[in-house]
Amino acid sequence: MRTRWLAPAVLLLAAFPGARGGAGVAWAQSAPLGNRLSVSLETGGRAYLEELPAAERGKFEEYREVRSGGFLQALSLGLLSPDGRFQGEAVAREIGERDQLVRLRVQDLGRFDLQLRWDRIPHTYSTTARFSATETQRGVYTLPTPRPDTAALNRARLLGAVRLQWDAVRLGLAINPRKDWGFKAEYTRIEKNGERPLGMTVLFRPQEVPEPIEHTVHDLKLTQGFYRQNMQLQFSYDLSVFRNELDRVVADYPFNAVDDPNAGGARQRTALAPDNLAHSLGLAGGVSLPAKTRISGGLSYGWRRQDQTFLPHTINSAIAADPSLTLAQPDLAADARLLRFHLVANSRPLDRLNLTARYRYFDFDDRTQELEFPARVGYGDGRLIKLEHPLTAHRLWHSRQIAGVDGSYRLVPGVQLKAGYGWEQAKRNPEAREVGKSDEHTTKAALDFTRIDWLLLRASYGLSWRRGDPYHEVVEEVLPELRRLDIADRDRERVELLGRLYPLEGLTISAAYSRGLDEYPESAYGLQRDQNWSASGEVSWTPLDRLELYAGYARDQGELRQRSRYREPSVPSNTSFDWVGNSGDRITTYSAGGSLVLLPDRLDLGASWDYSRSVLRMHAFNPTPPAGGTAAQIRSATATNFPTIEQKLMPLSAYLRYSPAADWALTLRYAYEKFEDTDFRTDGLYPAITNAAFLGQEYRDYNAHLLSVTVGFRPALLRPARSTL
Repeated sequence: MRTRWLAPAVLLLAAFPGARGGAGVAWAQSAPLGNRLSVSLETGGRAYLEELPAAERGKFEEYREVRSGGFLQALSLGLLSPDGRFQGEAVAREIGERDQLVRLRVQDLGRFDLQLRWDRIPHTYSTTARFSATETQRGVYTLPTPRPDTAALNRARLLGAVRLQWDAVRLGLAINPRKDWGFKAEYTRIEKNGERPLGMTVLFRPQEVPEPIEHTVHDLKLTQGFYRQNMQLQFSYDLSVFRNELDRVVADYPFNAVDDPNAGGARQRTALAPDNLAHSLGLAGGVSLPAKTRISGGLSYGWRRQDQTFLPHTINSAIAADPSLTLAQPDLAADARLLRFHLVANSRPLDRLNLTARYRYFDFDDRTQELEFPARVGYGDGRLIKLEHPLTAHRLWHSRQIAGVDGSYRLVPGVQLKAGYGWEQAKRNPEAREVGKSDEHTTKAALDFTRIDWLLLRASYGLSWRRGDPYHEVVEEVLPELRRLDIADRDRERVELLGRLYPLEGLTISAAYSRGLDEYPESAYGLQRDQNWSASGEVSWTPLDRLELYAGYARDQGELRQRSRYREPSVPSNTSFDWVGNSGDRITTYSAGGSLVLLPDRLDLGASWDYSRSVLRMHAFNPTPPAGGTAAQIRSATATNFPTIEQKLMPLSAYLRYSPAADWALTLRYAYEKFEDTDFRTDGLYPAITNAAFLGQEYRDYNAHLLSVTVGFRPALLRPARSTL
């Protein structure tokens, strides 16, 4: 697919000057018909000093493609009229690869602007996945007969790369026929093709299969603006269409050979994302008033529709014909309305004082009919569960109001004080969420100091508290004292410090620190505490005109405290089965680099180095020793620490650039990247264990060494001839 774009891209496109810094770039400028034409080219070849095995490419090429051999890194063409009014450019990067970019733009300043952009974005999930089934048709996976045992599943064939590819094309046009009004239109089409891992479950026995992706998204945005000296007005219309070529995934289940009313089905079926449609109309504007005051705001109203045909409850033939599983209607007939409104007022009544007031309202009105189900199928295509009371699919309507006032006052030149207050209220369907209404109040203050030319200091502090209606259960299976973190009462504190120092010419030192603390005072179970902090520092130094150096350090750390309980039907409320988990997540990053000009306009070199290490630890304990159950239950309820999860990533790059003459440039570049991952969840994971089957994918450790050479030609500058007419 990509090769058919390569020839047109090479012939028609190119990277505009400076599109990609570095070596191996050729520039040319000429003057067709009096216009100024610029061309740039970056091309060369790369090779792995030691070929990277396919199994180790999953993480290395997670969001990119790095192939050995020749490459066309960047190509561009630019055109500029003598008066600078008309401009045109065509750009292509990573040409012919999975992460390719193509961009075209033509504009007549003040009249029109036409843009076309094509982005290719890969996402590689795995290069080590194994799968025993055969895809007999798209999204239908069939196992051989008889069913393979666990040993056979572990010998399954390699799938190759499990990868998703995005192709996004955007076309935009802006027209300004008059100075006082303008029209904009933007159309985006996104295609998503490939596979990604999908989990399917039969009665707590999981299986992982490749989910086929064939999505298309269409987005259209139209805006019409009118402008006056003291007033602006804009109308808008948005359309979004999502299409999925597939509505289901069907897969043979390795551990059931036949459909059974108690053990589950021999096949599994999962519904995929449904087709849907959304419209939105909007009005926005602003007006400038006397006394240095301005008011702006906007209003929009949208509709969302979805009428995808329901799949039956189950594919398990042993229970599918039960009358209690008859669907009340063929599709959801979803109808949701979105209302958005915002208003901002800004005023400067005094030279030293600036005031801002904000208000925002959002309402998601889900008018879809609530459906009732007298029975359900448990966990995938498992057993039939008839309910004493019908299960209602409640609609998740909600609304939110946000208001606030901010002010800043200049105490003396170079010293400014800021303060503000904010309020946020959320309302939810109380039949679907445990808290119907909650209010959060926020206060904040900041101080900026720029009075000394070589010093910048900034400090801020914020405090907020959220309180809601009495908490009530909507799901009987959870602990009564459990509080969900997004709606539970919460106290939040934030501190931020920033400093920048210029002690010498060419030397900059900066540092930043932030700290956050969230506490949930009413959460006896669930998340109880979230504390995090980060610190960073950077130094950049230019001791000589030809030498630039930099170094940096950053540390991010978070700690979570959660409380839960091990429960079984026979002992659902044994408080000695409580356990507490304290999780710590730490990320440390170092960076350094620099560049040196050895011979002006002839020879220079540079290098960069980064190192990051992330560590996740979880310490668990029982507040009281487990008791009051069987030996097996006590053993299961006894808390144990999770093994440490650790990742390390170190990229290193160095280059030497030589220009033997003004027309030529040659660059030699070496790149090294090392990745190490220690994760008990995936290390040595077999595709199949007792009553569970996985794709077996994992990101493997790797050491990648790359050597590349780029070469460019740079002809003498050709300037337009002066017209004699």
